[in-house]
Amino acid sequence: METPSAHPDGPRTGLLSRLVAWLDGQPRTQLFASSGIMVAALAGLSSAIGSEIATVVFYLAPISIAAYFVGRWQGRLVAFLSSVAWTVMEEALRPTSTPLGVVVASGVNRAVLFLVVSELLSSLRDAFNHERQLARTDDLTGLANSRAFGELAEFELLRARRYGRPLSLLYLDLDGFKTINDQQGHAAGDVVLQRAAGALRESLRRTDIVARLGGDEFVVLLPETGTESADIVIGKVQQALGRALQGIGAGTTASIGAVTADVTPATVQALLDRGDKLTYESKGKGKNQVTHVTVTNWAA
Repeated sequence: METPSAHPDGPRTGLLSRLVAWLDGQPRTQLFASSGIMVAALAGLSSAIGSEIATVVFYLAPISIAAYFVGRWQGRLVAFLSSVAWTVMEEALRPTSTPLGVVVASGVNRAVLFLVVSELLSSLRDAFNHERQLARTDDLTGLANSRAFGELAEFELLRARRYGRPLSLLYLDLDGFKTINDQQGHAAGDVVLQRAAGALRESLRRTDIVARLGGDEFVVLLPETGTESADIVIGKVQQALGRALQGIGAGTTASIGAVTADVTPATVQALLDRGDKLTYESKGKGKNQVTHVTVTNWAA
């Protein structure tokens, strides 16, 4: 029986994936410069050894790197430079001169070919980025979804643990949302969710992370934020929500469970679970209530 490691495509696929991931993690300016150097190296090598080694396969490497990993116009520029370098070196190495019209036509054909490849790769990267963004975004509100929040929050937890900094989390559940859906329909409910999302964006810093977890539940992560600062943010959030949801009906407000972690929890889920529990406590007190605790020992 064939084992997975014996599959002929396994190692090659893994190597390609690692190469793509590595290139994706390099600075764009460095990759762009490397692409230009590769084009110059191909032309120089052709001149040094006295023969034309510049085939389409060789030039596709720098073009692909620039178009896919750097940007559209950078790919176009490298494609143009590649066609010029190839044409000039080919003519320089010929034992007899070629009519100018033929040289120009040859250069144009290569430029068109390389530009088509560049555009295809740039479009492929744009489509990939778009799909990746859709997979991380809530369709209705445009906020991050739970998956994206988990990834971003994990990074912030690691940073807080490394530098010994506090962070806070707000867990919000809209009061009266079910009544709006039942009495006014889901279209009205969608408007409420969109306005709530806009209010959260308005009242938060650019460094804060806000997401819709699903239904009428939202979550906000406040990096570098202790208890007093979190209370200030909570006040701004309540005011913004009050303005945004005014007049929609059913007295829509938000119950908030807030947890400030002076000691970083082991997982993002632990932080979410505590915030969720505090939100239920807020709902038990009535509408538009806040329950905020500061945690110094997650084992307790």
